[in-house]
Amino acid sequence: MTTLIYLFLMNLIKIEASSFSVGNGGQIVRCGNSDYYTSLDYIYIRNFISNENSLIKAIDKYSYIDFVHEKLKKISPEIASDYNAFIQSFFLREKNSNSQSRYMWLETRFLPDLYLYEKNVISGKCKLGGGIDIALVIVRKEGQNDDTITFYYDEELIQKVNPKDISTSFLLTHEWLWNYTKSTETNRKLNAILHHRTNNLNEFEMLNKYLNNTSND
Repeated sequence: MTTLIYLFLMNLIKIEASSFSVGNGGQIVRCGNSDYYTSLDYIYIRNFISNENSLIKAIDKYSYIDFVHEKLKKISPEIASDYNAFIQSFFLREKNSNSQSRYMWLETRFLPDLYLYEKNVISGKCKLGGGIDIALVIVRKEGQNDDTITFYYDEELIQKVNPKDISTSFLLTHEWLWNYTKSTETNRKLNAILHHRTNNLNEFEMLNKYLNNTSND
């Protein structure tokens, strides 16, 4: 199973983002008549990994986000700290007046519908029958003169994703990973690794390669 997962990570479907400022990880998907939305990244990864026990489960003291945070600590305390700052900025988004934070969140109801062509790609990946609904919930905009990053978000849609569900962790982690890579494909690989229960050498080498900026991707 570990070999299959690693091969999957190396061969994820590549869907180019329209620019570095806007990544398609900010989308959520509703399959069939479900009442909830799921992260687009999780839809891709879940359908390859038949044994979902290889992904973390929210048990004992760990939540999904805590699990990712602890894994990042093994790569770099500084990187883990930045991830934590990003996560905290999201959960405090309605009180986002801290001028010292590099992460800013602005609510809007007018996010562009950028990636409708993905609807055909993932329509067969939903586990439920029926139609499919794709919504853009977060758009990232980088500052031109400083390292400030602004996220435009649709609060109504965010409320349709359970904050304790693994989809929220996949959604937020993907957006944070744009700090380190310019590739949707790479972001999905790293996102899968960060949520993967096992800790093999190949996975940690890939995390270290990208998160410590030893890659040009």
